[in-house]
Amino acid sequence: SVSGNAKIEACLEDATAIVKSAVHQGKTYTESQMASISSSGNPLLIRLVCDIAVHKLHIRRMRDVPNVIQSSYDEAMDLLDELRKGTRVFDETENSDAQTAAPYAQPVAKRPTNLPISTSALYPASRLPA
Repeated sequence: SVSGNAKIEACLEDATAIVKSAVHQGKTYTESQMASISSSGNPLLIRLVCDIAVHKLHIRRMRDVPNVIQSSYDEAMDLLDELRKGTRVFDETENSDAQTAAPYAQPVAKRPTNLPISTSALYPASRLPA
């Protein structure tokens, strides 16, 4: 199990801070809206935090990051830029009071949701395995 692993927890916390910073800079969401999005298990938010954290874990140990991980990270950074600019929101129906932006499009390939992750502030504890 990866739950409780200090290195993974640190990478998830760092990824969470990166996402919070981008959203804060864009002034699209309030802290209470982000808390609501986080507790709802928003798939885009989870994907952003996980893709950034996985990249951070790999760059800690390897000189060359595998292409699939680098691609996921680059896509996450692009999505964060869109969130920062207000051209993307986490979910229009749940956050109708957020700035108007393009709706979230489901990713082509679904990511696994059964991976044990963390108690990161943006990864809801209710989604952690028992």
